Amino acid sequence: MGLALRGTSTADTAVPRRRLFLLRFLTFWALGVSVVALLPEIEELATRGTVASLASACRLFGLHVSVTGPVIAIGPAAIAIIPDCTPIGPALALWAAMLAYPARWGRRAFGMSASLPALWAFNLVRVGSLLGILVAKPSAYDAVHSFLWQPATLLAVLGAFAFWVRVLPQDGGA
Repeated sequence: MGLALRGTSTADTAVPRRRLFLLRFLTFWALGVSVVALLPEIEELATRGTVASLASACRLFGLHVSVTGPVIAIGPAAIAIIPDCTPIGPALALWAAMLAYPARWGRRAFGMSASLPALWAFNLVRVGSLLGILVAKPSAYDAVHSFLWQPATLLAVLGAFAFWVRVLPQDGGA
């Protein structure tokens, strides 16, 4: 619990803190999106990395894959990896929340650096399963993509943030 100002309750100070968090979150989100927009190399690197990681993972499981640019195929089923298929968006949202939250910079840096491999792995499972759906049941692809993986990604980001806030050791404010 935070300390209340004289004459106010902690409930009175909670609303401004929430608004400040939201304002900070939106500011950091916009800044991150702007950096990615100004530096298209970030998206290109993430796209190439996603294709290479997914191809390696498929080969690890004994699958024969072919890669042509951003397209990865297993037999006739092919998926084109675009920037939205990378963990950039989820990472920006999670990092904006971590930066907006009142914590020490070391804790923020730890959370941001530890979350990237976790989001990368989550994304590989997501895209890999979608490629598997295209192989096994192509008619289910759109539904699984839209109604399973998009909400699951949002829940993964929210869960990672909650884990970072609640489970990792607290070290005071910023």
